[in-house]
Amino acid sequence: MSRWRIPSLFATIDPNSVDRIEITRGPQASTIYGAGALAGVMQIFTKKGQFGLTRPEVTGKVSAGSVAGFDGSGSALQTDNAVSVVGGEEKTSYTLGGSYRRIGEWVPSYHSTDWNLSAGGQASQGPLTLSGFGRYADKSIDSPFDTRLRSYTYYSKPFYYPYRVRQQTYGLTASVRATSKWTHALTIGYDQSSFGFDQTQPRFTTPADSFLTISAIREAKTSFLYHTDLSLRLSDRVASTVTAGANSEAFDYASSSTFRATRTTGQINGVTTLRRTPWTTPAISARCRSASRSSYS
Repeated sequence: MSRWRIPSLFATIDPNSVDRIEITRGPQASTIYGAGALAGVMQIFTKKGQFGLTRPEVTGKVSAGSVAGFDGSGSALQTDNAVSVVGGEEKTSYTLGGSYRRIGEWVPSYHSTDWNLSAGGQASQGPLTLSGFGRYADKSIDSPFDTRLRSYTYYSKPFYYPYRVRQQTYGLTASVRATSKWTHALTIGYDQSSFGFDQTQPRFTTPADSFLTISAIREAKTSFLYHTDLSLRLSDRVASTVTAGANSEAFDYASSSTFRATRTTGQINGVTTLRRTPWTTPAISARCRSASRSSYS
């Protein structure tokens, strides 16, 4: 995944659906997540509801304000709205949520709109626990027009490039506590991200600048992750945890770019370049972590 898209992906995460964030530093993360996690892993845990609730809890928020305009002139409307429902019983729990946010044109031709839907739940029966989560996010953002640079031909007109990001993520985890010190966990996940922009009208920065540009990118990943943890007490002062894991990821990348087009819908003309790159990354790893405990009289 290209690094320049990472901020856009984080921007689609609804803060209302986040339970906690954990960071694993160093190569120990590769035991569970494969060689790609040698530098560490940041995990975003989503809400799964709460056990033991007698009735559902509903939380909502509606807010609006203004954003200072370009160079302090004028202002734009900003709104942030969200609703969530949390429920559960003794051995089951669930959460549902949605949000809508919009920032108006506080910079010429620039605004953003995003909305998010999410659902999660978990159930426990004896040593078995099942949990799942799904979300869909849609974010659109326009390209800003900096009027301070309009004396340069290329920047003399707005770009007319509305940019859109769509994401969907689904995951299911099954964990089994074989004994009080030995656990197994299997996670299956699917993640898809789509990026694209269609130039809405010619810029005419020069008499020949009448063509349109269209770009679309789709990235999908299916992942399988298994890991087991065994806690051992070697003595009164030394304890050890043995972790082994195996994971497999299947990626599918496809992109399309069209230049010198005269229309962006229907039968698109112009010069089009297509690219598709599928690949897989299987991995198996194991790690032993020891901890000592000292006592003083």
